[in-house]
Amino acid sequence: MHYITTQKRSAQLLVSLALAFPSSALFAQQSASSVTLYGRVDTSVIVQSGRGTAGPQTSIGSGAFQPSLFGFKGQEDLGDGVRAVFNLESTIASDTGAQGNASRLFDRASFVGLASNTLGTLTLGRQFTPLAELFYATDPLKAGNGMTNMNVRFSYLGGAGPRIAGNFGPNATLAGNNLDRQDNSLKYNYRNQAGLVASAMYAFGESANGHSASDAASALLGYDNGPLKLRGAGMRFHDAKGVPFNAYALGAAYQLNSTLTAKLTGAKNKIVSDLAAYGNQTTKVYSTGLSWTARPDLVVSAAYYYGERGIDHTDKQIARKFYLVPEYKLSVRTSLYAVLNFERFNAAGWQLDTGTPLQAGAPHSNYLAMGISHNF
Repeated sequence: MHYITTQKRSAQLLVSLALAFPSSALFAQQSASSVTLYGRVDTSVIVQSGRGTAGPQTSIGSGAFQPSLFGFKGQEDLGDGVRAVFNLESTIASDTGAQGNASRLFDRASFVGLASNTLGTLTLGRQFTPLAELFYATDPLKAGNGMTNMNVRFSYLGGAGPRIAGNFGPNATLAGNNLDRQDNSLKYNYRNQAGLVASAMYAFGESANGHSASDAASALLGYDNGPLKLRGAGMRFHDAKGVPFNAYALGAAYQLNSTLTAKLTGAKNKIVSDLAAYGNQTTKVYSTGLSWTARPDLVVSAAYYYGERGIDHTDKQIARKFYLVPEYKLSVRTSLYAVLNFERFNAAGWQLDTGTPLQAGAPHSNYLAMGISHNF
């Protein structure tokens, strides 16, 4: 009955929003439309210590600073402040030319919907979660360097590891099941001139096991006022048998003056089950950092991250990471950059895999990426 009630509520929301739009918008004979091709190519030379036989020490990599991608987005003016919108976006591996996710062409976004100047935006498809959006506004590295950034991987679940990615979400058995994006989702975004920012999402698990199997729900509430940005978000997933996985985060960004911006985040998530496969796995990540615009063409960011993971009957895993990231802008679209990352681990901390596997028991690792990023 609860599953049927949820379906009815979702249908009622769609109908209510449709009826709220003036009929003149629905039947406009003349409308303006646009489609934009956009993207980014980010490629670098990467050198990392502490890998041993886990992988090459030096390599050419894609997306060390920001992900390489391409996409299509567009809108059609339906009149009276109403627009039809869509977005298709795909990750690419610029070092090889391959798709970022071999099982999905548009792995980053695939949605369509309606947007109103006053009522907000309602979209359906594969979309980023409100939890992920919190870190786009407040992460000290702008949610960049996703290979080692613990906020990207563990806080907003862009690479959360096998216990989470292998069991939660509608495609838990697929490789690269990044939970920062959800299939089969209904999402609503709203912001107003007073500074209120709000977002809510429900992703249908579309499982024969019932309403709570493989679904996900998330919400975000924020406030923007001049130099200050505040965000809070929560999310709940269920596995195929209804076991819950809860994630929460808080974030803030404050522009201290014309050249300095400070950011701060805290996140926690937990699989609520003592089954051997889950062990009540709990992960915490805290971060802080400063971004300094030294001159119009040079931005330098410094950041500190602390990550901690606990699993029943195992040693706690702890990682500390220090970053220095200079970015030199050759033009509005093209930048040269370096990512210097100094990582320190406790005895079990090397298991906090951040996309570049470490040698077992490695107490530390140094990561350096030097590359070029071009937006089009």
